Amino acid sequence: MKKEKKIALAMIVKGSDDEAVALDRCLSSLDGSVDKMFITSTFKKGEQPNKQVEKVAKLHKAEVSTFEWCDDFAKARNFNFSQVPKEYDYILWCDADDVIRGA
Repeated sequence: MKKEKKIALAMIVKGSDDEAVALDRCLSSLDGSVDKMFITSTFKKGEQPNKQVEKVAKLHKAEVSTFEWCDDFAKARNFNFSQVPKEYDYILWCDADDVIRGA
């Protein structure tokens, strides 16, 4: 019997209300197409993580983490990828303004 491959979605999103709207559209296009979603919401030093982004992510049953933005995209991406457990065979990543048709 062949083992089913597990796919995780990993995303970094800017912590803003506008990004939350885009995130909802993106995640809606992927609902049911990945096994689990892992969303990292970024925020600037001295600010709080955006609650609307967290609300949208949890609406889609995503795991949510936060990352203080340090002007280093690679650090943010690596942090986000580190949130995905080793049990996943593949990681799909996209931006909040992406919509995947026919996923």
